[in-house]
Amino acid sequence: MHHKIITKKTLFIFLTTTLFSQYCFADKKVAEQIEPPQEIFDACVNKSPGDMCSYTDNLNKTMTGKCTKDTRVVVCISEPEVHKE
Repeated sequence: MHHKIITKKTLFIFLTTTLFSQYCFADKKVAEQIEPPQEIFDACVNKSPGDMCSYTDNLNKTMTGKCTKDTRVVVCISEPEVHKE
């Protein structure tokens, strides 16, 4: 009987550890997905905040915007698209 209790505890610890590690790796994948693209940084190299900028996004679409000062760097923030009806 004592052997079954140890087995259940071991199984519980194993499952808990496995689920926790999957959660950690999933969280890392999410963090990688939300990291800003390098293109928004490159578009404002040698430019000042307020200067016009453009870059090509991951869908091969040209985005235009203004260089904006972030906490440490100047990045290209695209202007929202205006849909004409």
